[in-house]
Amino acid sequence: MSSDETPQEPDLVTAWDYVAPAYADYWSPRFAPFVAEALADFAPPPGPLAVPGAGPGDEALLLAERFGDREVWALEPAERMLQLLTARELPKNLYARSATAREVSQHVSGVGGLVSCFVLQLLPDRAGALADWRRASIPGAEARVLFWPRQLDGAWGQLGAAIEAATGEPRPAWETPLAAELGALGWRLERSQDVVHSIEHRDVEEAWRRLVDACSLQTLLRRAGPEALARCEARWKANSGLEVTPTGVVHRPTARLWILRAE
Repeated sequence: MSSDETPQEPDLVTAWDYVAPAYADYWSPRFAPFVAEALADFAPPPGPLAVPGAGPGDEALLLAERFGDREVWALEPAERMLQLLTARELPKNLYARSATAREVSQHVSGVGGLVSCFVLQLLPDRAGALADWRRASIPGAEARVLFWPRQLDGAWGQLGAAIEAATGEPRPAWETPLAAELGALGWRLERSQDVVHSIEHRDVEEAWRRLVDACSLQTLLRRAGPEALARCEARWKANSGLEVTPTGVVHRPTARLWILRAE
């Protein structure tokens, strides 16, 4: 999920509903190293664990296995994403519910730990989501929030520039204002760190196809239409920022991890 856009929530849910099986098949394993690093030393205080924007459930399943004595709540608004999770044999401590990122507190309370992976940059109301996560959490709860910051270089930096050129809309610079608002939302930023791993594709054509059919460019297609998507495609393929290797193409996007403490 690399989009710098902030589509309206119905568009967002519809898009991720559409791409769910392809996302789980292609992107989930490629994002797994980012998630593993983000959660390597995760040791939240007692209480249930919540995973807003759980997608096909990889992080929730990981947490349910690691914290077998706790309830783990996987919350996801896209029906097909939720179906991918519930079709698996779920541990007894894992609960899956249909809910947006702003509805965590409607399903679980007393949360000791919260994990959000590659969701924050997609939300139309990030502050509202963070405020709801705090309402669901106990004082001292720990949140691990992994997201794609605005990329200025590399393949996804070039993709962001192509989206901006294709739509005529500037990419929002949301991270710094949101970080300044964390205290008012009930969170303290304990640490911010970058997480970098390589992602490989067969070629530029496959990378583009997977971004459209299995990832966040589906939101651009639905919001701006096929002509804007075609303009974006032409610009990005002309200068994708992907590094050619003997076995395909690779890029090394930078994810950002916020470690938050509930005050």
